[in-house]
Formats: sequence, C-alpha cells, structure tokens
Amino acid sequence: DESTGFFFFYLGTSTGTTQKRFSMKGLHGADFPAFAPDGSTLAFVGLSGAKSHWPGEDVMLVGTVSLMVIDLLKLKSYVLVNRQDELIDGNMVLGFPSFSSDGRYIAFIDSSETAGEIEVVEANGKPFFRYPFMPGEAGPCMRPRFDRDGTHLVCYVPQPPDQGVGAIYLINLIKGTKRKVG
Repeated sequence: DESTGFFFFYLGTSTGTTQKRFSMKGLHGADFPAFAPDGSTLAFVGLSGAKSHWPGEDVMLVGTVSLMVIDLLKLKSYVLVNRQDELIDGNMVLGFPSFSSDGRYIAFIDSSETAGEIEVVEANGKPFFRYPFMPGEAGPCMRPRFDRDGTHLVCYVPQPPDQGVGAIYLINLIKGTKRKVG
C-alpha cells in the first residue's frame, strides 16, 4: 500500500493455483511475516488506525502498530503487542518477528522507545525477555533469531556506510548479556 508503506498478505495453496488476499477489519497492511516451525501460525506486524497529520509543512503518518499472530488452522488472529499513535513515516516501530524452534516464544525488535530494543514474548503475548540497547551502544539490533535450544538470540547490527560493516551479536536470554561474535 503506497499510502502506508505496509504490504498485504495472500494465502494460497502450495501449488499456487489458489490465492486469496488476507484481510482483517481495520487492518491497513502487514509486514515482516514469519511462520512458526510447525507452519500452523504466522506472526507479523500489522498497521491499523493510520491517520495523516500536517504539522507545519510536513505530512506525517501515525497509527497503531501491532505484533500479531494468525492461527492458520482456525483463521483467527490475535494481537500480542500494541504501540498506539506511533509515527510511521520512515520509522520501523516493531519488526522482524521470529519464532523459537519449539514455537513457544516470539522475538522481535521494538523501536518505539529506543533504537532497536529486542523483546521476546510467549506465543500468547506474555512478556518474557527484553534487552534494551543503551545510548552509545551498538544498535539497532535487526532480525533476531533463536538458537536451537532457545537460550540465545543472534542479531545483526548494521553500521552507517562511512563507519564500516555491521556486526553480529549473541544475546544470552538467561543472563541478559550480549557479546559480539562477528
């Protein structure tokens, strides 16, 4: 959708012969789809309540950005995390959801308060872990992914082109520590 920068999802058969646009009342668009390991659930970031504001000369788009899941067997959706009245133009408020290998947890980035904070919620939305990137620390942490046993996250921290290449970090969910690994 050109007005929001978000996309739409299409559900289809494995052969691709049947496709249907997935729509939910009030949802303007969706982004960052991620399947649970068993394929029964899809996590994504949804946009709703988008409105344009015109302070001064700038046109800004604000709305509600949510981490959502769809139970693909029941075709029911659930909101896990909501960020209301967020500036959407050029900002990634929530992004890059990723399931743990057992499907019990979802990691994602939350830039609503800091630059690329990592959050982990249980698949029902209950908060489990939060790693804030402090001012001056490398961030934002992009594309968090669980290790096989679900005790660590790996993420990529990009750097501006004039500051060299980015780095890969390992975050220990039990100790709450981060270390550069590449």
